[in-house]
Amino acid sequence: MTGLAHLFTVSLAPADHLLLLSGIGGFSVLLGMMAGIYPAFYITSFEPALVLKGSFVMTPKGIRLRNTLMAVQFTISIILITCTLLMNSQYRFMQNYSLGYETENIGYLSMSGSLNNNRDALINEMTRVPGVTDYTFSDFVPGRDQSSAIGTQLDGEGIRLDIWRVHKNFLNFFGMPLAKGDDFSQSELNEVQIVMNETAVKMQPVLDRYFGKIIPNSLDSGRFVGVARDVHYLSLRHPIEPLAIISSPDKKYTFMYLKLSGNNMVNTVDQIRKVYDRLSSDGIFEFKFLDESLQHSYESEKRLMEVVSLMGGIAIILALVGVYGLVIFNAQYKRKEIGIRKVNGATEKQIMVLLNRSFFRLLLISFIVACPLAWYVISLWLEEFSYKTDIHWWIFAFAGLITLVIALLTVSWQSWKAATENPVKSLKTE
Repeated sequence: MTGLAHLFTVSLAPADHLLLLSGIGGFSVLLGMMAGIYPAFYITSFEPALVLKGSFVMTPKGIRLRNTLMAVQFTISIILITCTLLMNSQYRFMQNYSLGYETENIGYLSMSGSLNNNRDALINEMTRVPGVTDYTFSDFVPGRDQSSAIGTQLDGEGIRLDIWRVHKNFLNFFGMPLAKGDDFSQSELNEVQIVMNETAVKMQPVLDRYFGKIIPNSLDSGRFVGVARDVHYLSLRHPIEPLAIISSPDKKYTFMYLKLSGNNMVNTVDQIRKVYDRLSSDGIFEFKFLDESLQHSYESEKRLMEVVSLMGGIAIILALVGVYGLVIFNAQYKRKEIGIRKVNGATEKQIMVLLNRSFFRLLLISFIVACPLAWYVISLWLEEFSYKTDIHWWIFAFAGLITLVIALLTVSWQSWKAATENPVKSLKTE
């Protein structure tokens, strides 16, 4: 159980889920009763003549039921495998997608009240730590689905902007390029300055009229100094929205960012901890790396992918048990037929085709049914993301091939065993 515990975000202690366990217990009893009642009705529905002959299992109704159940199992298996492959493709797509800013060797820590009040000392101490090459501050962590927003009017037109309040060197620290205008001025220490992203200007052209001017009665009455290239400041689940990046003098921030050289990281982080402990009297030191934080933001997708993979594996095992049983049954039922065919010159290959033909037909039907269902399910899931991977046809083919290969490896031995049996022995059997 401990190996699977990481797949769940809730407690697995039975005492914490008594109501749920009671419901599952009641449902299990009901399902068990139904599972017992159905075979009873099914068996009693056979014609007495067929039962007395011992061949009721090969009635048309019995064959259809058995084949239908196996086809359903294969369909579920192919759907789950396909969804797993596509989820993995989306996960890798998000991991490798360019966000438009630097993330490597950048760490951040939370600012306590005492650190904000002692910011100059904090900057001096942190920049003296060996391995720390730069610093900045902001209210939010890039890549998280978290920001504040403002809605207001400008020249009678309504505008809406996400707001990021940052230190004056923020854009340069993260390597966010400008499309137009200037970065935050290092000399204008008492002026509130604003840099919009490209989407803000494109979607709300009224902002362009105030380029280089102070935007009155909103956004802290800051001066609109530049337009930054669009970057993915939220996760890839969300599209890029209009964003105002605001730098204000004497602003107290939530996070401090440190850029590290990458050499002897353990010692560097240890020195950062010592500075934090010395200057902060009301905070708890927790230093996180931005690239790891971005990966962790997609942990729910990774966990879902692992759960679906587990379910897919279980579904395949159940389907293969059914296939294996079908091959054994067919081999026994057609034992004399196989003996007669071999006596008349049939090869082992032809006998194996005879035994596996129905299996191939079921698998083909299951694949045809599973493909559109898997496409529909994964399309619904991908709607949660504004930026997503392509759904390639070969993924469906690969899922079908995986199922086929695993099934063949499972049933080939039994088919070969039946095909190589001495025909004299099978013909003597009554």
